Amino acid sequence: MYDSICCQLFTIFRSQTKRRIHMNHYKILGVSNTATVAEIRRAYLRIAKETHPDTHPDDPKAAATFVAATTAYETLTDPQKRRQYDWESRPIASLVHLFHRKAGLSLLEAMLPTGPSVPRKGLDAVTTVQVPSEVLELGGVVEIPHPHNQEMVLSILLISGFTWCRFAGLGNPGQRGGANGDLYVHFSPTPNNA
Repeated sequence: MYDSICCQLFTIFRSQTKRRIHMNHYKILGVSNTATVAEIRRAYLRIAKETHPDTHPDDPKAAATFVAATTAYETLTDPQKRRQYDWESRPIASLVHLFHRKAGLSLLEAMLPTGPSVPRKGLDAVTTVQVPSEVLELGGVVEIPHPHNQEMVLSILLISGFTWCRFAGLGNPGQRGGANGDLYVHFSPTPNNA
């Protein structure tokens, strides 16, 4: 079943890649993928002069060509954007290549919400604190050490009849930017012989 899903994913992304390459920035400007910035600039200026909306105000095709050429020019003259575009435009040779791309990671996260790159909330922590029976019955202030900083103390106003308390975000740390878990404190009576 896993192999079947991977094959379907590969087919979907291969078709999306072919569709995306159809809007090839190099073809729009009429240059090769090894063109220099000067060649790209000359090609862009030629197309911009021919299709600028000021010279063709009533031609939506010319306006669309001008917008596509401007986008291609901005992408291909910026070294970082060009490197990213070239990487994203390469044909997908394997699932490894697929999941090294942003689109592949997005798909993986959609399929596997608890996948390896998804932020995860930290686990909740539970601790038991023994308090005198009269504090449980009548209420009072209970101090416990902070779970992450032993120099700090948490002061809890214990209300009569309550034996649980929750501290949001004081549990175990989250992973990959996920929120911390919660800390649950259970109050139990001190044994009579203590």
